[in-house]
Amino acid sequence: MRKVNGFVKSLLLLSSFLALTVGTSTFGEVVVNARVVYEPADEIAVVCVDPSYVVVHSADFFTIRVVVKNVTGLYGLDVKLSWDPSIIAYVNHTVHIPVEDYPNGVMHKPISMIRDIVSETGIPNTTPGTLCWIAYSAVNPAPLFDGDGIILSLTFQAIKMGNCPIRFISVDLAGKGTYIPRNTVDGYLEVAPYDHDLSVYLETPLHIIPGNSTLLNATVFNVGLNDEYSVSLDLLIDNMVVNSSVTDSFPVNSSATLFYSWTPLIEKTYNLTLKASPVFPGKLPFRTTE
Repeated sequence: MRKVNGFVKSLLLLSSFLALTVGTSTFGEVVVNARVVYEPADEIAVVCVDPSYVVVHSADFFTIRVVVKNVTGLYGLDVKLSWDPSIIAYVNHTVHIPVEDYPNGVMHKPISMIRDIVSETGIPNTTPGTLCWIAYSAVNPAPLFDGDGIILSLTFQAIKMGNCPIRFISVDLAGKGTYIPRNTVDGYLEVAPYDHDLSVYLETPLHIIPGNSTLLNATVFNVGLNDEYSVSLDLLIDNMVVNSSVTDSFPVNSSATLFYSWTPLIEKTYNLTLKASPVFPGKLPFRTTE
């Protein structure tokens, strides 16, 4: 391998740029964080997750694409993907085949669908860990496909904070009776906390006999990145406030609890709601929950 203008050329025709962040720890050691970004060379096809790095927040919906670049003579493909379903949840997907129906897609009509499966519990009869399996082939007299295009788009919802690679289990590209060499670039997702984020929890019984009392336990957590001040906590029953409090100082990772002794008098279904919000809204970008 040889280094040219800060890029490392490998025998696999990939170039890698090494970005360094240097800092000093409290003990005086030098701390170096390195991130390698792959850039496809011109001579080989590349199948990649686009964007390759995504930062979202819990409950956000987002879409990634699987893209092929610089391909010549494409007539069939087989792509298998994996991710961590405990961090992101699959919502839906669209296969961008053929280009006659999806101008930004790949391959030409007529098309044969071989596999089009997404299952977060796993897919039988294939490589363990595969959650998405997409396989399509063009059929005569379809012409070969050249260039760049979207193979697949996937929409997810972030369900908890954490880091989640979106990685290729396998990728096969084929021409008419030929194998097309390719490189792959996985994606990387970070589900990050909001700068200002409150999460609430309301403990209630499923059933209670009219005339009997029960203790409602309402808790708010500061799961954001900043300390908060003057946070209002309101407990509502059928849209009427029955108890409330204001927390003047609310540090990161702390919690506040509101109790209420409740005695329902008649048999019916009640709507219990807990709201947490800043006393002076509009001062900062703030995500509240209920």
